[in-house]
Amino acid sequence: MRLTPILIQEGRKEDLQKKYTEKFKEYPENLDFILGISDLADTNFKYADFVLKNTHPNASPEEIEHIIDLVKDFDRFQQSLEVKDINQYNIYKLVTALEKHKETSKSHQKKIDTSGAKKLFEDKNLLIVRPLTHQASCKYGSGTKWCTTMSDNSSYFESHSKDDQALYYIILKNFDKSNKFYKMAIHMTPNLETWYDSTDEKMSDREKEVFNLGAPKVIDTIKKDYQEFLNEGSQVFFKKLFDFNNYKFENISPAFKGTKNKIGLEFQKPDLVPDMPGHATMELNISVDEENIDQYLVLITYDVGNKINFNIGYTGDNFEIEPEFDFGIENVSTHMSIFKSFIKNTGREEIKSAFDELCWTITKQVIYRMKMNSAFMTSIHGGQPVWTPNRSSYGYTFKRKDSGLIKKLVDYLDADNKGTKLDFLVDIGSLDKRNINGKPQYSHKNKHNWKIPSAFRGQLSGLFNSARRAGILDYDKKGNQFYLKKGPNFEKFKSGELSTL
Repeated sequence: MRLTPILIQEGRKEDLQKKYTEKFKEYPENLDFILGISDLADTNFKYADFVLKNTHPNASPEEIEHIIDLVKDFDRFQQSLEVKDINQYNIYKLVTALEKHKETSKSHQKKIDTSGAKKLFEDKNLLIVRPLTHQASCKYGSGTKWCTTMSDNSSYFESHSKDDQALYYIILKNFDKSNKFYKMAIHMTPNLETWYDSTDEKMSDREKEVFNLGAPKVIDTIKKDYQEFLNEGSQVFFKKLFDFNNYKFENISPAFKGTKNKIGLEFQKPDLVPDMPGHATMELNISVDEENIDQYLVLITYDVGNKINFNIGYTGDNFEIEPEFDFGIENVSTHMSIFKSFIKNTGREEIKSAFDELCWTITKQVIYRMKMNSAFMTSIHGGQPVWTPNRSSYGYTFKRKDSGLIKKLVDYLDADNKGTKLDFLVDIGSLDKRNINGKPQYSHKNKHNWKIPSAFRGQLSGLFNSARRAGILDYDKKGNQFYLKKGPNFEKFKSGELSTL
C-alpha cells in the first residue's frame, strides 16, 4: 500500500476541518458529514473547499447532495467549460455554466426529409426513420402488414404517434423481402417499447436480443431521438408553468402553532429567462399580517426530462424591503420531480396543480428556515420565547427539566463547568477517560473499548442538537475544541418561560 497519497489526503481533510470549523460551529455534524462524502475523497478533496464555502451550515442532506452533483458535473465537463477554475464560480454561476454547456453540446437536430420523416441514420445497409406523417409511414412501411401503413386509413398511425408516443422504422436494405425482419417497427411510449416484424407479429425478447447484438447502436440512436422528442413536448409545459400571470399564496400560519398572526408566502411573476434555456425566475414574498417583511428571488433551473431545481437568494437592488429577520434562506437549493402526467397534459387545471406543487416544495424549505430563527419565532408568539423540537429526528422536547439527562446537562451548565461534550459525558458517568502520552482516549463506561475522541463525536447527538436548537446550550470555540456554555434561552428555560411548540 502506498502511504504518501493517504497522508496527503488526510492532511487536506484536516486543513479543511480547521478552515471551516468556525463557519459550522453550530452544526459541526454537517462539516463531518461533508468531509466524509466519498465523492470528495475520491478526488483528494480538491472540490471540498468549494462545497464547504457554498453550503449553508444547516443545509439538509438533499441540499448537500445537489451541490455534490453539481461538482461531479463540473469535474466531468471541466475541459469544455470557458472558466475551468471552480473557485471562480458560485452556485448560481456554476448552474448557469453547466446548463449552457449541456444545451450547446447536444447533437444537432437530424434533418427532416421532404417526405415527412426524420432520418436518424442511413448508410448502404441500414435506414432508421421516424415517420411524422401518415404519408411517410405508408412510404417507408410499404411492403409490410403494419396497420400504420394502411393507405386508406390514417387513424392507426395517428393513434400510435400522438402525445408522448412515437414510431420508428428500421429498414435493412440488403435483406430480401422474404425475410420477415427486412423491415421492423418500434412503437415507443414512456414506459414501453414494442417491436414488430414486417408481418406485424410482435418480436420476442430473443429476436430483439439477436438484432441488438448485430447492431448495438441502433436502439441507442432511437432512444436518444425519442428522449429529444419528449423534451420538445415538455417545452410547452414549462412555458405555461412559468407564465407571468401564475400566482400562489400559501397561508403557512398553521405551521406555527400558537401564533395569532397570519403568516404567508406569496409566489408571483414566474417567467422564463430570455436567452437562457432551462432557466426561470419567480418572486417570493414573506408576510406577517399581510405586511411584507422579506422578499427573495427564486432562480429555477429545469430539466425537460421531468426535474426542477431551485435556488433562493436575495434580489439585491430589485426590491426595496430591508430584511427584517435573517432567515438564512439565501442559497437554499433543492430539487423536485414533476409528474410525467403533467408534462403531456397542459390544460389549465394541470398547470395549476403543477405550479402549486412547485410552490409547496419551496414553501417547506422556507418554513424550516423560519422555525429555526428564534427572533422571528418570539415575535409571532407575543414576545414569549419558544422553540420547535425536531421530533422526526430527536425525541427531546425539554418539557421536563427536573430529571434524567436534561437535568444533568442543566446542572452541568449551571455549575459553570468548562468542558466539551465528551467532558460532560465523562462527568455524568457515560464515558471513561484516560490519557496516553498526553493524548486523551475514551471508552464506554467500564467497557475498556478505548478510542480516540472522534469515535464518540455522535454520542448523545440528539440531546446536544436539541438543546442547541432550543437555545439552552451554546458553544465557545477555543482552538479546535468546542466548550459547552449556557445558551441565550438557558435562564428562561430554568424559570419556565421557554415554551415548546
